[in-house]
Amino acid sequence: MEPGRDPYISEISHPTRVIIASDASAGQYSGNDFPANWAARMAQSFNSVMRKVNDATKRRLHKQAEQGEIDGFVYVNLGQIDAQLPIKAPGWISREAVVDYPTDFSAMSAANITALSGRGESITRSLVTMYLLSD
Repeated sequence: MEPGRDPYISEISHPTRVIIASDASAGQYSGNDFPANWAARMAQSFNSVMRKVNDATKRRLHKQAEQGEIDGFVYVNLGQIDAQLPIKAPGWISREAVVDYPTDFSAMSAANITALSGRGESITRSLVTMYLLSD
């Protein structure tokens, strides 16, 4: 969905002016993990690489906004630190309520779906209100 994609190469090449990106990762590391075995170290290494890929994507979004290729963007992360969010709507679902949810592809309970989707919607509303609707 990024601007400038060639329609002859990519089927998804719509003119895009505003991007709302959603990231379901846990966010910043707590610093409390000390992986001692091979599997835990490999998992942490993979997560570090994925964070760098996400960082590069965010950097591109900032650059596209600075260069006028897009009018604006919001990057929603379920692992966002609550204290850093500008607005919290009634019924706010805290980071702690969802941050340890496993990504093991098991079936999700209705309560977990409600918590995860509710947090994503609340963060999106907060950031869109602050950064896209504030003018």
